Amino acid sequence: MSPHFPGSPQPGLLLVMPSHQLARKGVESGCRIWSVWNPAQLQADSAPRVREVSEELLTDLGDDAALARTVRRVARRHGIDAVLHRRDGSSVLPVVRKAWQLGLSPNPPAVYERLHVREGGDCAPAEAPRVSVETLTVNGTHH
Repeated sequence: MSPHFPGSPQPGLLLVMPSHQLARKGVESGCRIWSVWNPAQLQADSAPRVREVSEELLTDLGDDAALARTVRRVARRHGIDAVLHRRDGSSVLPVVRKAWQLGLSPNPPAVYERLHVREGGDCAPAEAPRVSVETLTVNGTHH
């Protein structure tokens, strides 16, 4: 993905529902971070940590349509280079759809649909244990 502001030395990332560790790692990797959280799911002790490393912490999401508008507004206003959604749930598809439409997601929404992420936030039952690995790639280096 090419940056919206080619003169900007730091990539801009919009993280939706990030852990404070992921947001901090993004900053340590040289990225500028904007974070979006559902206020009902943001733990009181995580909010200050996410806010501390984010250019802005947005928490007034409303519904899925409002979330998609927030993604679009932040991406355009701040020259965001990529949008990443960290959690499961009903907000994944609206975020990925909007990010894909804006050219800010490496994966099309169909990938998430195939992974059984459904609109209602339910995941298909899995027989094997679920494993999660988070990787942030900056200039070809995985963190």
